Amino acid sequence: MVRKICVTYAIFIMTVAVSVAHQGATGIVKERMDAMGDMSDRSKESPKCSRVLRT
Repeated sequence: MVRKICVTYAIFIMTVAVSVAHQGATGIVKERMDAMGDMSDRSKESPKCSRVLRT
């Protein structure tokens, strides 16, 4: 019985750890995607900027 409780607790802890780690990674990826979108928008506004980004 104790072994079953320990295994259940270990699975629960691993699930929580994975979900917390995934949440952090998602935030970083979203920030990078937002920054790339901003750079793309700025390059479309200014021809001088797009020339610099292409070289």
